[in-house]
This record gives sequence, C-alpha cells and structure tokens, in this order.
Amino acid sequence: MFGYRKLHVVILARLWNLFSGLLFVVVSSNVFTAIEQGIVYTFLGLAAAQFFFDLGVGVVLANIVGRFTPNHKNNTLFDDQEIAHVRSVINYGLKWSLFAGILLFAMLAIIGFFLFSDNQYDIDNLQTIWVFYAVLVAFSMSFHMFLRLFEGLGFVVEAAISRSIQSFMNIALIFGLSIFEVGLGSLPIALFVALLIASLYFVLSNAAIRDGFSRGLIASQPINWKKDIWPFQSKMAIIWIASYIIYQSQTPILFSLAGAEAAGFFGIANQLFLALNTSANIFLTYNIKDWTRLSVNGDMQALNKSFVRTLALTVGIAIVGCIAIIGGIYVIRHLGWQMAGRFPDFSLLILFAIAACFNQIFFCLGYYFRAQGREPLWWVSVIAAIAILIVPVVLWQSFDISAAIWSFLFVSVIILSVLSSVYSLFLVRKNKQSTPPQKEAN
Repeated sequence: MFGYRKLHVVILARLWNLFSGLLFVVVSSNVFTAIEQGIVYTFLGLAAAQFFFDLGVGVVLANIVGRFTPNHKNNTLFDDQEIAHVRSVINYGLKWSLFAGILLFAMLAIIGFFLFSDNQYDIDNLQTIWVFYAVLVAFSMSFHMFLRLFEGLGFVVEAAISRSIQSFMNIALIFGLSIFEVGLGSLPIALFVALLIASLYFVLSNAAIRDGFSRGLIASQPINWKKDIWPFQSKMAIIWIASYIIYQSQTPILFSLAGAEAAGFFGIANQLFLALNTSANIFLTYNIKDWTRLSVNGDMQALNKSFVRTLALTVGIAIVGCIAIIGGIYVIRHLGWQMAGRFPDFSLLILFAIAACFNQIFFCLGYYFRAQGREPLWWVSVIAAIAILIVPVVLWQSFDISAAIWSFLFVSVIILSVLSSVYSLFLVRKNKQSTPPQKEAN
C-alpha cells in the first residue's frame, strides 16, 4: 500500500512540475516585457548548466548508494553496514559539490560578463543581477545533486516534493515581487527564498533521514574516485555536457545572434516541452530503484518487460501532453490574450512537439542502461551536440528561431531517437547471445 501512496505523491509532484512550467510561462508573459522575457529565458538557459556541471557525479553516487542498499526501504532505519556506505557517499558528495559549485559560479560569472556587458536593452544593474543569480545557481546545483543521490536510496517522494516546493515558491515570489516593480531583480530574490524553504523541507521531512545521518560516529569506507567514480563518470560527464548543448544552449546563442525576443520565443517553447518530458519521466524515476535491483539480481527478462511497458507509457504521456499544449495555445490565441504573442508560430510549435515525443525514447533508454551501471549511448549524445552547434556556426548572423527548431528536430528524431534505438537493440541482442543458457536441474 505504501508503494502506491508513494507513486501517487510523486505523480502529483510531477504533474505540478508540468503545471508550474505552464504557470511560469503565464507569469513571465505578464510580469516581464518581451525583451525582459528573452533575458529571463537566457538566464534560465545559462543556469541550466547546473544540471550537468556536477559532471554526472550525482547520478553515479545515486547508482552506487542504490547498489549498496538494494533492499532498504525509506520508511525504515539504516542498519550499521548501510549507514557506513551511505555516509561515505555523502561525504564525497559534499566535497565534490563544493568544488563543482565554485567552478560553476566562475564560469557563469565570466559568460554573463561578456554576454550582458553591452546591455543594449538599457536594463539597470543587469550584470549585478546576473552575478547574484549565478551564486544561487551554484548552490542549486549542489542541492539537486543530493536530491538525485537520495532518490537512489528510495527517497523519491521527498525529492519530488522538494522540487515542487522550490518551483512553487519561485513562481509565487516572482509574481508577488512584480507588485513592487522589482523587474529582473525578482529572479535572484525568488530563487534564494525558494531554495531555502525547499532545502529545509527536505532535511526535516523524513525521520529515517535524520536518524540515519545523525549516527556520524560509525566508520565509513571512503569513496575512491579512480575506482568507484571515474569509470562511470567519464561517460556521464560527456553525456551531461552534450545534453546541455542539445537542450539548453540554443537560447543564449539566439540571444547573442538574433536578439532577446528570438531567445524568448525559443525559450518559452523549450520550457513547455521539456517540462512535459520531465513530467513523463516520473515513471522512469520511480522505477529506477527496481530496475537497479533487477539488474543486480541478473533478472534481465523482468527488467526488459518493465522497460517496454514504461517506454510505451511515457511516450504516450508525451504525445497526449503535446496535443494538450498545442491545443491550449490555440485557445489562447483564439481568445486574443496578450500572452499569445509570446509563442512562436504554430508550425514551429508542432516541430517542437514532435521533437519532444522522440526525445522521450532517448530519455527512457538512458534510464534503462544506467540501472545496469552502463552508459553506452554517450557517443550518440556527442554526435547530437556537435550537430546542434554546427548550425549556428555555419549560419552565424543568419541563425534564427526557425533554424534552431529545425536543427533541434533533426537531432531529436534522427540521432537521439532512431540511432540510439538501433544501437540499443544491437546491444540487447548481443547481451542475449553472450549470456550462456541455464542448465536444467536434474
């Protein structure tokens, strides 16, 4: 019964994430001007670097801790052996997040200095706002890295609710601060308060977490980076950097080459459909613990069956969600609402929707292989990232939103979906052929 309640909570949290994406679109369209909206989504596009800048260590640690505690239930206390492993993982995570956070802030500050130095849009204190925002983005990276780590332990509900709290507070405060005409300054203020409340909730949400991590005198075996992290992280780091280029880099590139309004058009559509994919991924996040257990136990038949069911479900959700998003925008335009002018043309929105549906296949394959401790699709991500970057380099000043969306569609369908699916089928069949048949018992 607890499993069903947990699934329901996570579903509601993910549905909120989808709704919050829609709500942010509404709020940003009404609170900010078209130019400011373009800058907002450029901020968000640059800040999305937080989701790759830990170089996959959060996912690696989640995988490690999940394998250390395959039978632990998050409504029970850790035993002595489990807590020793958990604390070693947490200690390593703290050191890594501090190191990566400093590097992330430095990178964002430098990029923002050059990108916003011209300030052709005459917005007061734009660089100062960006610096404060970059500091909070660095902290956010560490916070979300630990959420992923605890999801590997089965604390999926707590992590999902924490993310929902952060997004709700962020949107509510941006809207509330608009009364005081704070402008873009509302972005760092809202993010600071949202992260503070979400962090406090997560720390205080579960007695098992508090009891387990308070037992600090238990000896723990340190994580060895070369042995435990690097073999998996080396490919994860490449994948996450490539993923940022694929899904987020085009907004700041459009800001630089085509202007703030073009960046706003692309950014608002990108957020809607990525929010849809994130919501569909709820079932991947929920199943990752069981998939890891099945992989550890060698029950690949059960793992494959569960994967096929989840793939069909999540792609179906993506298709229905895309239809709903396009239908909603059509209604908004038919009613003549002011925010309707902030979206790209319908033809471009449909291309974005098709890309989102095919991207869901790639996301499912990534979770499937990570549950087995593998990252065989890293080279597919690299090819896709290179293809994304080639287009603005070749077109340069002619690069516009149409070119950005068409290149994104090509990468999503041909490279991320078709190529990765063909290669995955090859790996599965190869694995079956290399697995010796079980002998019948006498």
